[in-house]
Amino acid sequence: SGTTDGMPIGFDAPIDVVDVMKGLRTVAQTGKPSRSAFQFIAYDAETDTSLIKCRPLTGRQHQLR
Repeated sequence: SGTTDGMPIGFDAPIDVVDVMKGLRTVAQTGKPSRSAFQFIAYDAETDTSLIKCRPLTGRQHQLR
C-alpha cells in the first residue's frame, strides 16, 4: 500500500565525506555511524504529499536530507 500504518521506521547507514569544501556527504561503509527514525504522520491526496516526522538519533552533519 506504500504506507507504514504509522509505525516508526529506522534507518542506519554510515555517512562519509565526499567534498569538505562543498559540504557533500554520502552513504558509505567507510563513514561514521548514522541512525535516524522516521514516522508517517499524514497524506494529502490533493497535493500528493506526505508529512513525515524525522528524528536524527546521531548528530551527523547532513543526516536528514
